[in-house]
Amino acid sequence: MRIQRTWLMWLTIVVFVLVTIEILSSVTLLGLKHWKNITYDPALSYFVEKDSFTRFINGDHVIFKYHPELGWTANQNDNPFYGINEQGLRNNETISTEKSLHTLRIAAFGDSYTFGQEVSSDEAWATLLDNLLPDTEVLNFGVGGYGIDQAFLRYKIDGAQYDPDIVLIGYNIATSLRSANRYRPFMQNNLTVMTKPRFLLNAGELILLKNPIQTLEEYQNLIADPIGTIKYFCKHDYFCESKEPRIAYDFLPTMRLWYVIRNQLQSHKIDRKLTKNGVLNTENEIFTLSIAIIEEFVQEVLEDGAMPIVILFPTKDDVNREYNNVSVVYEPLKSALEKRGIQIIDLKNIFHEFASKHSYTELFMPYNHYTPEGNAIVAQKLADELQKILQKQN
Repeated sequence: MRIQRTWLMWLTIVVFVLVTIEILSSVTLLGLKHWKNITYDPALSYFVEKDSFTRFINGDHVIFKYHPELGWTANQNDNPFYGINEQGLRNNETISTEKSLHTLRIAAFGDSYTFGQEVSSDEAWATLLDNLLPDTEVLNFGVGGYGIDQAFLRYKIDGAQYDPDIVLIGYNIATSLRSANRYRPFMQNNLTVMTKPRFLLNAGELILLKNPIQTLEEYQNLIADPIGTIKYFCKHDYFCESKEPRIAYDFLPTMRLWYVIRNQLQSHKIDRKLTKNGVLNTENEIFTLSIAIIEEFVQEVLEDGAMPIVILFPTKDDVNREYNNVSVVYEPLKSALEKRGIQIIDLKNIFHEFASKHSYTELFMPYNHYTPEGNAIVAQKLADELQKILQKQN
């Protein structure tokens, strides 16, 4: 009986100590959040929404389809709203790789801002630009969710064969961030687009890491062994390596506190802060990687005999900052590209005239892409700038 009471006493003490530790850990986490804005922020969910996932791997998604090298690309869609042809271009007609005589061919590469997300094909700026410039055809290679790395790779894989005269390289801050990502849920809660290739920068040289899923069959591993598969994706993914992945037992405050402390210790080894003083941090690996990719993209276009032009697409936040005379987030990148002699068209101030009469927010759709009117303003600005550039050459 005495032995039983002794065991019960020790069990009570152990439970009390454990509960006390959990309470203290919870209080510490609350204090870190309140005073230091430090939170337990693991890599996002390992899992995907099954219906959307199934449509993607079966090739039934509205605008995306699997691509072994690029991760995904534009899926043919006969719906005139999207207007994606069988070549994966947002052009209503099939484009010949052979250019027509005396026709200027412009090819645009980038993400959803290049594609013209949330507006119809006829309202997208690339289509409007095609109509504004005489004897010109504009090929829209934009794909939603692309990083600047995928835009570059799509030029190499799909675009160069069309022998464009001008290559527009669409850029916004998201294209930089995605260039350091391999598995989209580590970066944002995207239920459709999955894995992608990325470049590493080693001693100034770009090294390509292939898409980690090389066949559709390999996607089945996500269902069979999601955690094991995702751990493989984590290597060389900025957004996974800079965070602790969500693993078992993180419902315990002590586990969350341990990961927060370990993350803070690791963060001192490398400056992972994306922005500094409201603009891109030039010491961050994503900044240097983005510059290197754009430089190589530009160089390859030049070697192919075309003219590369980087188009800086402002986000809703950028337009707000510019309207209030605050530096836009991509300003350091723009300065770095200009120092390297790379030709740029910055669209950050093109909405001023509209904003003087209306709210600039009217230029953005619910998911922050440009409205039809915003696309029209972009197309007109690009037409004006391109005509000036071409006149100088002549």
